[in-house]
Amino acid sequence: MPADVKYVGGVFENQKVTKARNLGYDFITGFFILQMILLHVLQFAGEDLTRKPYSYLIYVFFYMPWYFYKSGTFFRERGVKETLAKDFRKLILPLFFFSLFGLCVEAAIRLAEGEFTLRWLILSNGMNFLRSGCIHANGALWFLTVLFLVKNLYNAIRSETVRWIAFAVSPLLAYVLHRFSVNWPLDLGACVLGFFYYACGVRMRNLQFRPSVFAAAVACYAVFCRMGISAIDVNRNALLSGDYILAFVNALAGIVVFCNLARFIRRPVPFFGTIGRDSMVFYAAHWPFLLVARYLVAACGITDPVAAVTLYVGVEAVALPCVYALNKRFGWV
Repeated sequence: MPADVKYVGGVFENQKVTKARNLGYDFITGFFILQMILLHVLQFAGEDLTRKPYSYLIYVFFYMPWYFYKSGTFFRERGVKETLAKDFRKLILPLFFFSLFGLCVEAAIRLAEGEFTLRWLILSNGMNFLRSGCIHANGALWFLTVLFLVKNLYNAIRSETVRWIAFAVSPLLAYVLHRFSVNWPLDLGACVLGFFYYACGVRMRNLQFRPSVFAAAVACYAVFCRMGISAIDVNRNALLSGDYILAFVNALAGIVVFCNLARFIRRPVPFFGTIGRDSMVFYAAHWPFLLVARYLVAACGITDPVAAVTLYVGVEAVALPCVYALNKRFGWV
């Protein structure tokens, strides 16, 4: 280990740069990225997520709340222009780059199928972005748009009182939007949910490690696992199972449990750590390759669900490491 680097409580701290790499967060991020890709694979393959063994994924279906929460734990109040510039570089530029990548992939597929139209290219994608914060060709990127809005809104609110009020009101507002099926423009329901979990990360970044809080989280999470999981699809602000309000408690309990367990990770974890450390690449690039796999499934006439899932996984397993290597070489994101 270099002389200017010391190991403290699960992270490596560079004494010169004062930056730290949270190894536990890298592991959790890598785990959740793989879970997200698997869920999208199963959805593209037309699998029923309510049947076993896929139904067990619901027990850790708080990965989107966790990403907002994690971002909140790193919040530092900055100037509005400084935050906008920084988040534009870290979130909006990858959004643009990987949206363009997805658009090229889907355009090529549509040209091969004879379904390419200017109406699809301009109107359909434009309307989808205004409604959901992403285009059809890379439907996973709504998170970047929502996180950009959430982070800059929270930073722009300078009154701590107003922040507390917005934090307290956001679950109720999300519930109202859910009841009336309002989730536009720009994934409005997801923005409200994201704001709540982001604010939770800000408020609980130190509180979550208190033994009493950890014990309460373990107890709550155990009760939900035994009695039934409550979960919300953040993207659609739709209830997946259980009770809408209890889903907030369920997600926070799971998040706190995972964050505490992550503190026991004291060395970089191969594979999961790599994906977590470069999560933007794996997250933002996987969707266009699902489109490629879907085209191959249709072209090959594959109807067996197991064979279809295998092909989807195979395409992702080959393509994503290539994108990762190219990004290391050229530094896109």
